[in-house]
Amino acid sequence: MDRWDIASTCMVAGAVSLVTVAILIAGRFSATGRLLLSLSALLTTLGSDMSYPGRHPALVYDTVRWALPTEWAAQLRLRRAYNLLRSDPEIKNQCKDLTPRDCLDKVGSLSDRGVLRLDDSALITRARFGHALYSDLQTATCATLARSQAGSEAAKRTIRSFEGNVPAAITVDMVATGMEAALAELHNFPALRTVPREQGVKAVAHALSSLPRPDILRAGAAIRDLAHASDDDACWVTRLLYERAAQGQGPEAATLARVLAGGLSESGSEPTNHHEY
Repeated sequence: MDRWDIASTCMVAGAVSLVTVAILIAGRFSATGRLLLSLSALLTTLGSDMSYPGRHPALVYDTVRWALPTEWAAQLRLRRAYNLLRSDPEIKNQCKDLTPRDCLDKVGSLSDRGVLRLDDSALITRARFGHALYSDLQTATCATLARSQAGSEAAKRTIRSFEGNVPAAITVDMVATGMEAALAELHNFPALRTVPREQGVKAVAHALSSLPRPDILRAGAAIRDLAHASDDDACWVTRLLYERAAQGQGPEAATLARVLAGGLSESGSEPTNHHEY
């Protein structure tokens, strides 16, 4: 990065931080402040590439996200991920002879395979989306999605049809997470981080430990044979696990979120063909 990149990024970061604080203060006391807050969010979402000086759009997001409302930070994260994916030479090469739809499918496939390359915070973001999604679905649809393989067309259709009912910031974060997973898989970095079977079983057991014993037995039976569990049981245990991962704290929640993303690994080194439970 040259000195202009660093200087311009620092100037933008400082200006955005000061303006954000001023608008937030104004927004607490006046309708004008709230209007400015809304307009600024709109500009953040729709602004030109000048929002990201130099060659490193990620640095702006990483520098100022702590000072921004959740919705703004989510939009910046999405814009960063989109810019990086769109400008990546390898994705350009793989999509050059494809239709836009086929290119989108390729990105989706990369994302499905690359999700376990992401860090714990990204997997928690995914769990929050799952929690919001499954909480909104009717029991039959919830059970059908719970039994679907990750990345299947049935799962994708269900998720797309309900994205509008999930809080906007969670949806935006989820889309950004998908793009980041695609980039990670495209470049084979970072390494896949699967959960060894024993550790995964412990994470699930910890999530269920506060339940009455009959419910623990019910949840265990549903998880062991989700395909043949009743719709009520399949949906109930899926909602429960996503809730625990989305609202939990510490390494237990992160491990559970990774289990939900990748399934229990038989060997501890390779992801299994899994259900979205």
